Amino acid sequence: MNASVNNQGTLTPTTTSQNTDPHYSVFPNPANTTINLYFGNLKTDVSQVQIFDAMGNNIQVEAEINNENKIVSLNTIDLAEGVYLMSIINKDGDVQQEKIVIKH
Repeated sequence: MNASVNNQGTLTPTTTSQNTDPHYSVFPNPANTTINLYFGNLKTDVSQVQIFDAMGNNIQVEAEINNENKIVSLNTIDLAEGVYLMSIINKDGDVQQEKIVIKH
């Protein structure tokens, strides 16, 4: 991710990238109150999803993981607007990451 920091210390992406991994998709992105992760093509189930802010802090969010339907729903209503990093951890311990944007 390319980004710049303004006078107030706000991280702003200068380019956006689309997920090119066919194993999962994140939508909507940017998100308002909820963001969904569909992982129907991953070989193993998702065990954990973590969200990190621009400073690298792990942000606690309410996540509902439904391995039967291959979807994770994250409540983003309490997140401040900005750019975050989502880490998707499967039951084998493999980690994939995706940039997400929150806009209210």
